[in-house]
Amino acid sequence: MDFEKALTFHELTKHSYFSVRTNLHRLDWANKPHPFKIYENAEKISLPRDFPKPEKPVFKCFTAQTTSRKNISVETLASILFFTGGITRVFKYPDGMHYFRAAPATGALYPIELYVVVGDVEGLEPGVYHFDPKTFSLNVLRKGD
Repeated sequence: MDFEKALTFHELTKHSYFSVRTNLHRLDWANKPHPFKIYENAEKISLPRDFPKPEKPVFKCFTAQTTSRKNISVETLASILFFTGGITRVFKYPDGMHYFRAAPATGALYPIELYVVVGDVEGLEPGVYHFDPKTFSLNVLRKGD
């Protein structure tokens, strides 16, 4: 992986003190979307909160080569979901609650939703699921292979 190219891209596209203060675009906070996607009639499966913490730095995962394929547990899946899109902090402001997630997003609008297609996860039936970070659960969208 070429980290120099990624770093160069970041440096060329990041906001600066000047760009943030001179851009006339503003968010309409009175018209912001709901912070969580809701599947009203979906069955919910609670995820365990006592999942293992990562044992190696994230960039080691990208460079490590593996030849074996192992099934993961629902605890490991919960860990992956938490560290990619889980709520890491909650603040109460006069206009309501603000939820901060593991992967930051501009304006804390979080336009990315996490979906999981499960085949061999110990403790979870095969199916298609949506990750709900607010309740730390999976919404069952479709059961079976």
